[in-house]
Amino acid sequence: MPSYFSKSVQYILMLGIGVFLMWLVFKDVDTALIWKGFSEARYEWIALALGVSLAAHYSRAVRWKLLMEPLGYSPSNFRTFLAVMTGYFANSLLPRAGEVSRCYVLKRTDHVPFNIAFGSVVAERVIDVVCLFLMTGLAFVVEFDFISSFVQTHIFKTSSSGSTQQYFPILVGFSALGILFLLLFRFRKALLRFSIIQKIWSFVLGLWDGMTSVVQLKRRWEFLFHTVFIWFCYFLMMYIIFYSLPSTAGLGLKAALVVMVVGGFGMSAPVTAGMGAYHFMVAAALHIYGVSTEQGKIFAIISHSSQTLSLLLIGGICALISFGITVTPKPITSPTNE
Repeated sequence: MPSYFSKSVQYILMLGIGVFLMWLVFKDVDTALIWKGFSEARYEWIALALGVSLAAHYSRAVRWKLLMEPLGYSPSNFRTFLAVMTGYFANSLLPRAGEVSRCYVLKRTDHVPFNIAFGSVVAERVIDVVCLFLMTGLAFVVEFDFISSFVQTHIFKTSSSGSTQQYFPILVGFSALGILFLLLFRFRKALLRFSIIQKIWSFVLGLWDGMTSVVQLKRRWEFLFHTVFIWFCYFLMMYIIFYSLPSTAGLGLKAALVVMVVGGFGMSAPVTAGMGAYHFMVAAALHIYGVSTEQGKIFAIISHSSQTLSLLLIGGICALISFGITVTPKPITSPTNE
C-alpha cells in the first residue's frame, strides 16, 4: 500500500510539474492566436506525419523482437506492436509507465518473463540515447552556428560562479553508490543465503540477459536497418509537419534536424509526455530560425498534441486488443542462460 501511494504521489507530482510548465510557456500567448493556429493548420500534412510515426512504431516493435530472439523468445510482430503501442499509451498518461506496461503485455500474451523483456527494453533505450547523441553531433556539424547560439542562450545563460559547488551533491551521490556496491560485492556470499536476495539476484541476472541481448543478435544488419529507419522517420515527421503551418512551411531539412534533436531532449524530461519542456525547447529552437516565439509555441502545441492524441487513440485500441487476446498455454523455447 505505501508503494502504491508513493508512486501515485510521484505521478501526480510529475503531472503537476508538466501542467505548471505548460502554464509557464503559454501564459503570455493569446488564446485566440492558438485557436487561429489550429484553424489555419493543414491537417493533411499532420496526417501524413502521423502515418510516418506509425511506421516508426511498427519498426520499433520489430526491432524489439530481434532483441529477444537470442534469449529464446520470438513473439509475432503483431503482438510486439500491440505491446509497444500499449506502452506509448501508458507513457502518454504516466511518465515511464510505458516500459513496464509493454513488458507485462508480452508476459501475458507470449509468456516472455518480465525481467527478460524489461532488460531488452533497457538495451533499446540505451541504443536510442546513443542515437540521439549521434543525431545531436550531426546537427552540430551541419548547423553549428544555430546550435551553439541555442545552447548559449537557453542552457548556459547562468553565471559560472559556484560551478564547483553545484556538482558537489553529484560527487557525493556517486561516492555513496560506489561504497554500497563495494559492500554488496564483499558480502555477496552471506547475502545470497537469504531467499529474498536470491530472488532479487535471479531477477537481476534476467535483466542483464535482456540488456546484453544486443551483442548476441542473430540478425544484426536487420537490427541496424530498423534503428536507422526509426530515426529517419522521426526526422521525416518533423520535416513534414513543418508544412502544416505557414510560419514553418519555409524551413528546410537542416532546421528539421535541429528541431527534432531539441524536441527529443524535451520529450526526455521527467514530466508527463514531455509537457511544457518539449514546447519550450521547440519554440526556442524555431526562434533561432526566425519564427516568432508565439508561432513557435503554436507549432509546438500542434505537433505535440497531434502526436499525443494519436498515441492515446491508437495505443488505447491496441491496449484493448492485447488484453482481449485469449492466451492459451503452449510450450515455448526455453531461454538459454549461461
